[in-house]
Amino acid sequence: MKSERRAMRQTDMRDRIDESEQSMSEAEDFVEEAVDDGQTVERTLDAVDLSTTEDAAQEVEQHLEGARDAAEGAFDERDEQLERLHDESRDVEEDIGEREEIAESNERVVTDGQDQLRVREVLDRIDRSLDAIRTEISFLKESEERIRALREASDDRQTLLRSRIGRGE
Repeated sequence: MKSERRAMRQTDMRDRIDESEQSMSEAEDFVEEAVDDGQTVERTLDAVDLSTTEDAAQEVEQHLEGARDAAEGAFDERDEQLERLHDESRDVEEDIGEREEIAESNERVVTDGQDQLRVREVLDRIDRSLDAIRTEISFLKESEERIRALREASDDRQTLLRSRIGRGE
């Protein structure tokens, strides 16, 4: 049974993976900025001496706490964006896996048909077809492994960043 799925050019698939890699890397950097800012504000809050005037001390403390809240909000927003990118990369990985299954099925179908052929010229064409299918399977396996490795590395970095601010989610 033929799939309703549209074929995709290998260059488009590579571009899709490259874009995913770049998006996750940028999002990780944004999360790290929010973590760094939050930690800086926390250190500042701990270090500031509020024994000046009560009015100024309250205002300084209030603004520093507001900065901490802003850093936490920025972290949450950026962390959620990174999580969405991880979900998208899982979808890409799943799509590649499905295409790989189709290519492997195609290899079986062509191989089964090959067994019934006798004319050399026809067999030569079928052999070239099998070579193309096997090259495609190899490309898809490598692509699937690459997107998985990128997502897992990004996931690890996200976990590390979360742990820096005590969010072991």
